[in-house]
Amino acid sequence: MAASEQSINSLISNDSYKETNYDGGPIYCYCNLKAPRWTSWTSSNPGRRFYGCPRFNVGGYEFHAWHDPKFTIRGREVILQLREREKNLMQELLNLRTEVRELREDALGVVGAERLEETEALKAVVEVLRSKLSHFNTGNCGGRRLMSKVIIASFLFGVVALYWTILTHHVVKIHKLP
Repeated sequence: MAASEQSINSLISNDSYKETNYDGGPIYCYCNLKAPRWTSWTSSNPGRRFYGCPRFNVGGYEFHAWHDPKFTIRGREVILQLREREKNLMQELLNLRTEVRELREDALGVVGAERLEETEALKAVVEVLRSKLSHFNTGNCGGRRLMSKVIIASFLFGVVALYWTILTHHVVKIHKLP
C-alpha cells in the first residue's frame, strides 16, 4: 500500500471499522470472548457490519455473524461509489494541504528576499548619509542645506524602519497559521 493511500485510509473513519461497545447484548464467539462488531469493506459486502472472533488473526475460531442484512446490488454499488468519492476527496484534501504548506514556504522565502534587498538599500542610504555628514563636519559644504537633507533622510529611515517592523510582525502571523 502506497504511503499516500495509507494516509487517506487513516483519514477515512477507521475507528468505525471495529466497534467494541455496541447496542444490544454482547455477542460471544466460540472462544467465549466478546466479539467486536466489524465493518466489512469488501466489494461484495461494503459497509456491512458483522461480529467476528477478536483472535481470528492469531488462530481463533472462524466465528462470523452478520449484524446487517445483505444489501441489494444497487445498494452495494452506491456504497462503493461513495467510498471511492470519499477517498478522492481525502486525496484532494491532502494535496491541498501540501500546496498550502508549499505556498507558505514560498511566501516566506519571497518576503525574506525582499527584506534582504531592503536591508542592502538601507545600508547604501546610511553610507551616503555618513559620507555627507563627514563632508559636512569638515566644513566643505553649505551647512543648512546638508543638515536639512540629513534630517529628511533620517525621517525617511525612521519610516522605513517602522514599515519593516510592521512587515516583520505580519510575516510572523502568516507563519503561525495552522
